[in-house]
Amino acid sequence: MGGCAGSRRRFSDSEGEETVPEPRLPLLDHQGAHWKNAVGFWLLGLCNNFSYVVMLSAAHDILSHKRTSGNQSHCLNLVFLLADVWFGFLPSIYLVFLIILYEGLLGGAAYVNTFHNIALETSDEHREFAMAATCISDTLGISLSGLLALPLHDFLCQLS
Repeated sequence: MGGCAGSRRRFSDSEGEETVPEPRLPLLDHQGAHWKNAVGFWLLGLCNNFSYVVMLSAAHDILSHKRTSGNQSHCLNLVFLLADVWFGFLPSIYLVFLIILYEGLLGGAAYVNTFHNIALETSDEHREFAMAATCISDTLGISLSGLLALPLHDFLCQLS
């Protein structure tokens, strides 16, 4: 019995009958990949949320009343990281962590400036509604991006 594909080793049990062992799934590999993915997502979330909280805590220092186009930086990060997924040009995962930290800073700045501008520019009678609508739209956007992330993750994993 060689090591050819499809050949199985046969064992004799205590009564002398030949038995064929059942194939076993590589559970350790599957569990290891699961934990690796879980830790990776946790670290990326930590990087994003840490920088988001840093930006919120520094809100008083960074508030700007002028209109800025912060969405361009978010889109640039998206394009850059998608290009890295396809072409794999970043030499280290730590660079991705730095980009995610930067993304969290952008998100925190956008959040702070949005609510600051609502507080300053909205009349008293409409301010509560404007802030509630902004909170709901923010939550809806995060939820939809989370839902879109599931099939996008599977698609990007199939590319590699």
